[in-house]
Amino acid sequence: MTVLPPGSRGSAAHDELRRAYEASGHHHDGTLTVPALCDGWSGRVVSNHTPDILEDLRRLGTDPEFRTAG
Repeated sequence: MTVLPPGSRGSAAHDELRRAYEASGHHHDGTLTVPALCDGWSGRVVSNHTPDILEDLRRLGTDPEFRTAG
């Protein structure tokens, strides 16, 4: 997990988030939104929909089968 502090535009974390969005959509030039769930293997943004991310994290912490699903 990486937390972007306010005003982090141009920081290494912001640049990393930009690369994740660009990997997800060729030459992404839109707004970068957070939270963003990124796949560490491909470097792509998997989701930036907050309710889904929160539900996935909740299930990851409470449901052993969710952790092994694939």
